[in-house]
Amino acid sequence: ITYLQTTSRPSIASFTRLLFDLNTSKMVKSKNTCAHNNTQKAHANGIKKKKRNKYVSTKGMDPKFLRNQKFCKKYNHVKRVHEE
Repeated sequence: ITYLQTTSRPSIASFTRLLFDLNTSKMVKSKNTCAHNNTQKAHANGIKKKKRNKYVSTKGMDPKFLRNQKFCKKYNHVKRVHEE
């Protein structure tokens, strides 16, 4: 071993040897993979429901349908008078 080899930084190959199991060539399991720990982590800040908008976006909807919907909203309050 030379002086340069002992004082230099560890090589990338040494890190990959640490990360990979050489016998099976699979990634080494990381810590905290059990379901119990994951649920604890998930509940630490609380599991929140997705925020729902008051109105559904009409972006990308059929233009013919949107035009019809616009007139339905516009004249929905008008009462029709039937003559007998």
